[in-house]
Amino acid sequence: MRILHTSDWHIGATFDAISREDDHRLFFAWLLETIERERVDVLIVAGDVFDQAHPSAESQRLYYGLLRELSKTRLRKTIVVAGNHDSAARLEAPRELLEALTIGVVGAVSSDDDSLDRAIIAVRDDAGGVALVVLAVPFVHEYRLGVRMVGRESSEIQSEFRDHFRALYAGLVERAAALYPGVPLVATGHMACVGSTPDDAPAEIHLVGTLGGLPADVFDPRLAYVALGHVHRAYRVSDAPLAYYSGSPIAFSRKEAKPARTVRVVDVGLDAKVETRALEVPAFRNIVEIDGTFEDISTAIREGRWPRAALPTLGCITLRSPTYDADAEPRIRKLIADDPARNFVLAELRTVRVSIGSEADSAAPLRALSDLRPEEVFEALCAHEGEVVDAELLSAFREALSLAAEEAR
Repeated sequence: MRILHTSDWHIGATFDAISREDDHRLFFAWLLETIERERVDVLIVAGDVFDQAHPSAESQRLYYGLLRELSKTRLRKTIVVAGNHDSAARLEAPRELLEALTIGVVGAVSSDDDSLDRAIIAVRDDAGGVALVVLAVPFVHEYRLGVRMVGRESSEIQSEFRDHFRALYAGLVERAAALYPGVPLVATGHMACVGSTPDDAPAEIHLVGTLGGLPADVFDPRLAYVALGHVHRAYRVSDAPLAYYSGSPIAFSRKEAKPARTVRVVDVGLDAKVETRALEVPAFRNIVEIDGTFEDISTAIREGRWPRAALPTLGCITLRSPTYDADAEPRIRKLIADDPARNFVLAELRTVRVSIGSEADSAAPLRALSDLRPEEVFEALCAHEGEVVDAELLSAFREALSLAAEEAR
């Protein structure tokens, strides 16, 4: 069986209020072509289908339109699991209807037998036999795992996380092996795991805290491959040669624009032997950073030294000036509007004051609220109010945030 593993589509996402709908349309067209060209049997979407738990009508039309087209392809099965940005109930609502189109959707899992059985999805070959089993594990909130944070050390919380996830995967493997003995097993997951290099180790685990990533030993060694989502970077999980993040197929920030976007092609043999490779997704638009004086910025926009793409380039501009220039943004926008052939859109503009006669900044640029973690906002508020943030208060905040996030789903 040949699997195409992708994740973190975030349908409905914007870049500073600029819609990414056209980016998703082009990616979906490429995905459909790739499924046929690569002769893919199974498509796995490892969470964060939507950017919000309550997606717009247009976002839902995009998604269900794609599912309709996927049902017309050579795919034997499409498997979609919910991520932390998705509403598990909303994603699962049309489950029975989608099953008729060979599309399996799992929004949530719990300890009850029916829930676990729904997460075990068999893929059949031309002869009608089961050639592959996918353990479709979505994002599992710490609250559902029974993990509590108040009054506990980070090491205790992380240890309990690890034990609960290990038990979840081991239990699913046992059930699947009993139902389909000898059939290769593949799993999904939407979580933060430690990468194979220091740069790949996520700072956060799930929604709150800075506990570090989960280790590879949460995955049962009988799994042939683990298709992961949640982290937008593509990498292999440390000490688990066949557990990978595909990364997001679209760049949603300046940082994500630098590495190539990928999906993964995974070949699973009947003997559970696995071969996998990254497949680069075309860059449908550029996200460029321009940093300097007004003259520097004007020159960069006029020259447009970036590759041409199907969609307008998104420009993230940092204007360095010794004084605040209220006319800078209108002048930059006029420069762009005067020559629409440049195919350039101002996505972000920030001004940094610099000392006269020096390249050193006298003030660092303000960080956008969207760039801050919830804990950073809470700590800043406490500092403003003169409240000391000790371990007990931070633990209580994490618990409250955890409960609020679970209720929102």
